[in-house]
Amino acid sequence: MKTGWRLAAGQAAAELMLFFPVLLLYWKYTLGGGSLWLFLAAGLAAYAGGYGAGRSGKLNRRILELLFGLAAAAAIAGVWSGGEAWSFGWLFPYAFLAVMRGSRLGRSSEVLPDRVYLAGLGIYLVLSPFFSRFPEWQAHQGAVNVFGLAALLIFLFVLSGRQLEEAVRSDVRRSAAGRLLLRRNRGWTLAVAGLALLAANLGALRRAADGLLLLIRSGVAWLISRFSGGEAPEAVPPPPPPRQPEFPLGEPGEPSRLAKALEVVFLYAAYAVLAALAVWLIVVAWRKLVPLILKLWERYVRSGGREAAGNEELGYRDEKTRLTREPARKSPEALPFWKRRTAADREGRDNRERVRQLYRSALQAAARKGYRHESRYTPSEAGRELEKRGIYRVEPLKELITLYESVRYGERQPDDREWEQVKEKWKQAGKGR
Repeated sequence: MKTGWRLAAGQAAAELMLFFPVLLLYWKYTLGGGSLWLFLAAGLAAYAGGYGAGRSGKLNRRILELLFGLAAAAAIAGVWSGGEAWSFGWLFPYAFLAVMRGSRLGRSSEVLPDRVYLAGLGIYLVLSPFFSRFPEWQAHQGAVNVFGLAALLIFLFVLSGRQLEEAVRSDVRRSAAGRLLLRRNRGWTLAVAGLALLAANLGALRRAADGLLLLIRSGVAWLISRFSGGEAPEAVPPPPPPRQPEFPLGEPGEPSRLAKALEVVFLYAAYAVLAALAVWLIVVAWRKLVPLILKLWERYVRSGGREAAGNEELGYRDEKTRLTREPARKSPEALPFWKRRTAADREGRDNRERVRQLYRSALQAAARKGYRHESRYTPSEAGRELEKRGIYRVEPLKELITLYESVRYGERQPDDREWEQVKEKWKQAGKGR
């Protein structure tokens, strides 16, 4: 399932706001100046170009993304500095990452996982105090604050949207209510983001309001002078607002005690949030890393590294959670763009492996059309879900699942006639309606 242009534009804006502090540091310490907004606009243009090429199916290999990124970096460097080599070298990683993200989004609707949003929020919490302490960064403090709050709201919106999608996926009749809640959630998100933008630029808005009021007073005075025949009195600008809040507590010329107390409260609240985030990251790392290390130890050390033999002995019982994932490439095939996979690599070396690869490719293709494979599904349950969604035709799907179950849960080796029959029916079915 491909992402539409409007959703792609929203995803690009979300990623830009999420990584704005990192892009700001990269722009400052590598390019050494120039227009920040031109730098961001160039990245969005490379993102849009990669998205368009990925959506059309042109960028289907990493080497093509690399070449497209080189071309985008050359174009940006030509606009930025007249094609100087130093700017091209610094702009290439930026352009390549933008092209790669746009291509992945256009080709397979690959969005950022939740942990990336969480890492971006952690970057904001670390870099925002850093930016506020140095004069050369204070000009961008307002944009950092607004984009940080917007990134937090986007993260909450994406998280609640995915939870809501999980809730309504099991029952089609509740999909209309789910869409209504999503629209309301989006409306609240935009409203809070607008309020945050107003709060961050309150001083500029106040100056604009004073200027507008002065303009209105001047216009009224000019009209009075025109109709009365006298000279218009000179408009006197309103006095600037006092810098010191009129709190009863506090010495003259210094912040009030209430302001100091609020500053201390906010400071301790920020420290508490950072401490809670650190504890949460430690707990998540403990829950995720320890089972992963034990699993790797069991697979590579205790089993002697014979991971391929497990497929033959267990009948693929250990692949339930990896059916819709791309297979990991091993050396010397770590660089996939140097070597094209042969037909034997794609289909497998024997009939058991070919049946398994055909079933796996069917689930991967269904996942690109919106199907979500659960690890608890047996092949029969997965087949019923695919039939319910109408992604594949029923007869070829049932024959493939029957043959795959005999391979997965047993030691049976299908003969060439069975394999060719299932393969031919699957090909004639057109893999979908």
